Amino acid sequence: MKHILLLAMLLLWGSASASEEMTVYELIESDEYFSKFEGSCPTEYISARDVEARNVVEYCKSNEQECFNKCKSKDPSYCYSLAKIYQSKGDDGVASSLFAASCIQGVVSGCTNRAAAMNQFEPERTDCYIETFKLTCARSDAWGCTMYGFIFATGEGAEVDVAKAKKYLELGCMNGVEDKACRSAKALSAILESQGKE
Repeated sequence: MKHILLLAMLLLWGSASASEEMTVYELIESDEYFSKFEGSCPTEYISARDVEARNVVEYCKSNEQECFNKCKSKDPSYCYSLAKIYQSKGDDGVASSLFAASCIQGVVSGCTNRAAAMNQFEPERTDCYIETFKLTCARSDAWGCTMYGFIFATGEGAEVDVAKAKKYLELGCMNGVEDKACRSAKALSAILESQGKE
């Protein structure tokens, strides 16, 4: 009898954990706080303050519900870290909403990530993501500069302008050559040079 009771408790615990994880997912999808970002551009809600997000990804991997609640309580580090987790899971829709939440709470990189998702899933909204990259680059976000340089390098949403592309791709290295934004910027610069676009 004890074994049956233990088995039932384990099954119940496993089902509660799965349910809790699904609840976090459903809350992100349906909660009014997050749904307000749908169809809106980061330039409409980017915060005037700059907040550096703490990396709480490892904590949030095993405490998603708590991190979700802290995000809703306006702690942008939890929004941004949860967004990174969902991005790594391939759930870009949920990640995009969480990046938007971190953006409105002051994490400039969250705005860049939200715009990058729009570039991927809503390519017709060129004015929005181009203006966002321009704004986040001006606010010293390295990825914002790399993405803005990418626009001018490829002509995706704007005319090709190699001089502007190089200018903003160089700014993408503001955090050093080992930064991912810089590595991407340098790779794109190398492609431009190989095509004789110097």
